[in-house]
Amino acid sequence: MSIIDKAKWQYDSALESYCEINKITKKEFTSADKRMVWNYASNHISIFVTWLAINKYLSDDHYKDEDEVKFIEDLIARRVTGFDYFEKYLDLTLTSDDIREDVLVTVNVYYENQYTNDYCEYVNALETPFSWEDYDKVAPAISEGTFLF
Repeated sequence: MSIIDKAKWQYDSALESYCEINKITKKEFTSADKRMVWNYASNHISIFVTWLAINKYLSDDHYKDEDEVKFIEDLIARRVTGFDYFEKYLDLTLTSDDIREDVLVTVNVYYENQYTNDYCEYVNALETPFSWEDYDKVAPAISEGTFLF
């Protein structure tokens, strides 16, 4: 297993953005604020993971637990967000084990070399939580960039 991306790597920058945008200090933080910072820090990964789920590129490991399968169905139906899924089932970390083996190389090359540019073309990095509107902007670029459509 190799780590592809972790929200933790962007947390400090997301925290700074969140505090600036909301004009608060870390001392004023609530648990809701902390969760929102994690949402900011992981938005780019959450959008990507959502694309993986919708296109059925998650590894078989994610379809073994009935609760997770139901959650994936809710994600695809847009009853939950990509952040909700990423937080609950991937522990805010995307690894090679999360992606189907037959598409892993293609997905990984795209993610490492082009995804950040595509994402930043549509979304203000580390300044926004997951939204379906942002997902709808970025998803076509992911499909085009990975050639998996």
